[in-house]
Amino acid sequence: MKTQLGLAGAAPPPPGPPTGWRQAACMQVARSTATATLLTDGTVLVTGGDKCDGVLATAERYHPDHNTWTLTGPMTTLRNLHVAALLNDGRVLVAGGFNGGGSLAAAELYDPATGAWTPTASLSVPRSLPLATPLQGARQVLVAGGMNGTTPLATAELFDLATGAWTPTGSMSTPRLGATITLLQDGRVLVTGGFVATATPNVLASCELYDPTSGTWSATAPLGTPRSIHAAVLGSDDTVLVAGGFDGTTTLASAELYTPAPPPAPGSWTPTASMSTARQLPTATLLDDGSMLVVGGDGDTGSVGSAEIYDPPPKEVWEPPTPTIGFRKTNIITRLATGDVLVAGGAIGNTDAIDALASAELFTR
Repeated sequence: MKTQLGLAGAAPPPPGPPTGWRQAACMQVARSTATATLLTDGTVLVTGGDKCDGVLATAERYHPDHNTWTLTGPMTTLRNLHVAALLNDGRVLVAGGFNGGGSLAAAELYDPATGAWTPTASLSVPRSLPLATPLQGARQVLVAGGMNGTTPLATAELFDLATGAWTPTGSMSTPRLGATITLLQDGRVLVTGGFVATATPNVLASCELYDPTSGTWSATAPLGTPRSIHAAVLGSDDTVLVAGGFDGTTTLASAELYTPAPPPAPGSWTPTASMSTARQLPTATLLDDGSMLVVGGDGDTGSVGSAEIYDPPPKEVWEPPTPTIGFRKTNIITRLATGDVLVAGGAIGNTDAIDALASAELFTR
């Protein structure tokens, strides 16, 4: 005999997680300006960053199945404002950053099987706040821009997994800090906006495309609005959403969409609906249903405690903002294999290091 729950005497299936935000376990170490990398086993590696007593070398892993954080081997070098990339063989490359005294050229590799770090070849030039992305196939990693001390950089270089070496590649036309980097579906790399570090920061509308087959950069259509420290998300249709940021004077709520075109034609930007909240330093990710989640950041009065979801064309609307559990900026964000989104760490208030956070939360669509 059947019941509404299934076979007579059978237990009902466990309920799925509720939609919205829920508290996750806190990290072992409070940290801002860290990196997060989803590993092949579904855990998340978090590295470095800073807190009130300085720059960190510690690293830890989040285990979604148990909602726990465990410390793993520390990096060989203190670093924040660095980059991390998952390689084809499952290891993680960490490079550059700032150690509290200056920009770093040092790079190292993390082996998830052993939890150990191994130094690898150094960048050709020290870089803090660089841009980085694995290229298609994840056998090479592109690192571009950033700063060497106080000198802004336009140069770029490639790490090759096969050789363990860095080789120079084409330079961007403009040194950039606070830009975004996005790997497109055709293998090219889009860099948007940012600023040139001068006595009066010059916020950029210009954008560039890197072609890994030729190792060269070319100009593409500029943003409709100059913006830096903004968010960028690649959509399932290969468009790129750019939202928020800072234009040199104002924190932005506006957003725009980039549509790539086959080379040599340039792509194009079109305005889309604005967020309800202006925010700089937000984080963002693509959700399983094709919508995009933008979280936190800094508003005109301090850290933001809300998130917004963008529904791409044909809707092109932002859903009403949802309050997050905490206010945070410069946090890490990772879409887990389950489709949930992990947001952790960051800072609250008007400073990063003093107010670093260990708290974490999960979002379910």
